[in-house]
This record gives sequence, C-alpha cells and structure tokens, in this order.
Amino acid sequence: MHPSISSSFPGPRTYGEVQFFNTNNYLQGIDCDFLFEKSSAYFPSEDAPRRAAALLPKAKILTMFDQQKGFWCQLLEEGKTKCLGSEGQKYPPMEPEARSYLSRYYREHNIDLSKLLHRLGQPLPSWLREELQKIS
Repeated sequence: MHPSISSSFPGPRTYGEVQFFNTNNYLQGIDCDFLFEKSSAYFPSEDAPRRAAALLPKAKILTMFDQQKGFWCQLLEEGKTKCLGSEGQKYPPMEPEARSYLSRYYREHNIDLSKLLHRLGQPLPSWLREELQKIS
C-alpha cells in the first residue's frame, strides 16, 4: 500500500470509515490528508459539529432525521427536506420469492441492527420495523 494512504480500521470511534471531526485527525489540522464523502457518521459526538463549523464556517448544509423515511436528509431553508433516493428511477416489483429469500437471508443481521439502534437510542427505520414484524 502507498505510504500516503491510510486505511480505516474498525474501532469504537471509527464506525468503519475514516473519521475526521471525531478523532485525533482533527488535531492534526486542515493540512492532514482526509477524504470527505456522504456519510451519516460525520457528527457522532458533541464536539464534531462545533469542529466542523470552525473548520468550514461558510458551510450551509443542515441535516435532520426524517422519522417517516427512517434516515437523515438535507434540511432546506423552506423547512422541506431533500433526501437521496432512487433519483427518479423506476424498478419493477420484486418477486415474492426473492423478497422472502432476502428477508430470511438478512433476518439475523436485521435483528442485530435493531439491537444496536436500540442500544444507541436511535429510532428504527420504518423498513426495519416492517421486517421485524414479519419475524415475530
């Protein structure tokens, strides 16, 4: 691996992706190498939003958790939200056999995810609630 490339290692503060505002990377300053991408894990601590605002004072992107959709969305000035989605693409309905197979395949993972979200005090997305209702 090239010496200038750093990898993300699993840990209690990394969530499986490279963190900047929540780790010692922030203390290395703006000149340290880092990569920004769409992520729900930019602000996992109370210090992270303050650090982001100090580093990027002109940034105007706010997000809010959309209870109905079950994920974070950009909050627009009019109070509306803009969320990533299928971007207008239409998909054919999923065959019942395929849906049943995927539900069985991901059953244990979905149970583990629900336990994690509960432990973190986060609401369950609607799709996960629906899947768990099928299980019980």
